[in-house]
Order: sequence, then C-alpha cells, then structure tokens
Amino acid sequence: MSKKLSTLMALLIIVSMVLAACATTPEAEPTEAEVQPEPTEAEAQPEPTTAPEATPMPEATAVPEATAVPEATTAPEPEPEGDAATKPLKIYAVQHAQCSFDAFWCTVEDGLKSAAEAMGVELTILAPDKFDLERTAQLIEQAVSAQPDGLALTVTDADLFREPIQKALDAGIPVVAYNAGAGPVADEIAYLTYLGQDEYAGGYQGGQRLAADGGTGGVCINQQVGHTGLDKRCQGFVDALAEMDIPAEVLAISDDPASSQTVISDYYTANPDTDIFLTLGPNGANP
Repeated sequence: MSKKLSTLMALLIIVSMVLAACATTPEAEPTEAEVQPEPTEAEAQPEPTTAPEATPMPEATAVPEATAVPEATTAPEPEPEGDAATKPLKIYAVQHAQCSFDAFWCTVEDGLKSAAEAMGVELTILAPDKFDLERTAQLIEQAVSAQPDGLALTVTDADLFREPIQKALDAGIPVVAYNAGAGPVADEIAYLTYLGQDEYAGGYQGGQRLAADGGTGGVCINQQVGHTGLDKRCQGFVDALAEMDIPAEVLAISDDPASSQTVISDYYTANPDTDIFLTLGPNGANP
C-alpha cells in the first residue's frame, strides 16, 4: 500500500511538471521606469495623416500694436553735409575803428583773425569807415540780426551802446568787450567781461611818468573825442599833472593825418612852453 502511494505521488509530480512546462511563461513585470502612463483622451486621438486646413489665428494671439518695433530703433539717416553740428562757430566783432584809417587797428584785426584761424571760427569784423559812434551802434544791431554764436565789441560809449548790446543779451548771444569799455559793472551792461586796460589809470600813470622830471605845460592829443575810453585817458593825464602843479589840457584832432599835423603845429606855435605831450594812438603820435 505504501509502495502504491509512493508510485502515485511520483506520477502526480511528473504530470504537474509536464503541465508546468507546457504552460505560457508569464511576462516579467515592468519596472517603474518602463511604466507608460495611459494616454489622456485628447492624446488618444490619432494625428491626421493629411494637413488640416489652416484655421485663422484667433484674435487673442495676434501681435498687439504695442509690440511693434518703434521708429527709434531704425537706423538714422546720415546727416547732410554742412549740418549745424559740423559748422564752425560764427563770431562777429564790432569795433569803432578799422585798419583802413587807423594803423593801431591793423594789429587788433590781425589778432582777431589769427585767433579765428587757430580755433576754426568763422569771423566777421564790422567797423565804420570813419570814427562814428552812431554808425557803430547801428553795426551792433546788424551783428545781432545775424544771430551769431558770440559777439565781441568795443564799448566806446556805454550809454549809446547799451540798448543794442542788451538786444544781443536778450537773444542769448554771449557778449565780451575788448579795447574799449569799463567792465560790465561800471558800464551797467551785463556782458561777460572786458579785455583791456583801465583807461583813466593808463592816462594818470602816463602823466606821472612824463612829469617825473618836471615840465611847464602838458597837452593830451585826442584823435577821437567822444570815445569815452580816450576821454578818460586824457582826464587821468590832466589830473596827474595837476597834482604836480603843471597845467594841462586836451587838444582835439581827427583821424586825418594831414589836418591833424596842422592842428598840432598851430597849437605848438601858440603854446611854446608846452613840453609834455601825450598821444593816444598812431593818428595822434605820427603827426
């Protein structure tokens, strides 16, 4: 009985082994990395094999106006030649005399032109053809009308020139005075500065120097009476001699050398004791 049981058990084991060998081998359980998520309903739809008709872009996706390229980002056009940025500064100089009738002003004009050339400045010099303060004031008005970048001038008569100079200042034109003037404070005109001497002090110190060795009489020869600077220079001379008890006076001549020589000669003939002479420029010194 036990032999039969053993035989039966062995038979059952063999049968079970044959059945196990014939059964389908189960697939290996996928790892976590291999697990694919189930597609969503939208993804489950197969892609069409033909391109669908283009649908119009919804308004919400249109490029808004604000994102358009601003004009400022476009390349600027090249500036034309002669543009204001490349033009030289335009300077006007207005003076009460000129080289043609007073040799002193040849030197002044040479200085102006040399400076303009050295600095690349466009210079225009205006001056009357004879000593004429009214005409000089008109030339200042003319210079202001040209709207220069700067104005240099001789303040030969502050009271007469005040109005035209103020027009320049009101127009925003920088103004400086040269050769003639007393400075913005004394002249009561708000120009920038004055390049020149103190005329009264010049005449006064000249008188002191000339009278240092004594003398019997003095004369200041003024070729442009009415020029406030030259008038002050003569006044300084007269005052210096007066402090030394030496009489002195002013002799008016003109910018014409021939007539001036006659006037000076006649004066010396009438005043032989005069031994101190102060002249104020070539037009007084040469005759």
